[in-house]
Amino acid sequence: MHNDTLGQTGVFNLIENQQELGEYNFGTKKESDLGFSGCGIIAVYNLIVSLEEKPSTTISDLIDIFEKRGAVLWGGFGVSAVTIFHYLKKRYGEAGRLFGFNRDRIKAFGDRYDGFIVTVWNDNRAIGKGLHTVCITKSDKGFAAHNIYRRSSSGKWIASDHCDTLYSAIMSISEYEKPVMIIGVKRIKRTEGLL
Repeated sequence: MHNDTLGQTGVFNLIENQQELGEYNFGTKKESDLGFSGCGIIAVYNLIVSLEEKPSTTISDLIDIFEKRGAVLWGGFGVSAVTIFHYLKKRYGEAGRLFGFNRDRIKAFGDRYDGFIVTVWNDNRAIGKGLHTVCITKSDKGFAAHNIYRRSSSGKWIASDHCDTLYSAIMSISEYEKPVMIIGVKRIKRTEGLL
């Protein structure tokens, strides 16, 4: 069991401050914790919080689920995007995947689904800088990317500004990002039989 205060108070906020979550263990590698390699878990948590009125899943639940199945290199490289897709498909019933970087296909994918998990290269010029997985929410205001390592002028961790399209929200993640896999889900909730 993991230390889990996120979500236990009944107040569910989207997580923007991954770097400050080193006390949450994930995986068995010495440096694997939410602060270092937990972006996939945080992205799934943020998606659940954004789509469900009263989520019953905590960070601790997701760590347990993804440690059993999907931890890449014992958690040192986070969670497999394929495992995230299968988890979300079982949870919500309808989910889709998109590969590639075609602007029109990404825009159409954004119109079709209600919430998104996007895995991107941190820097497509230097793949050694690794991958990052984020949640992109969709509302009447537009699309916003969460947990993108951005701070406001006051130092508070924040999401991206709202964008008109999913493509624009992906482009707001960092200067040199490039999507590897985009997962979209519908708001339909189905929680039995998860991984």
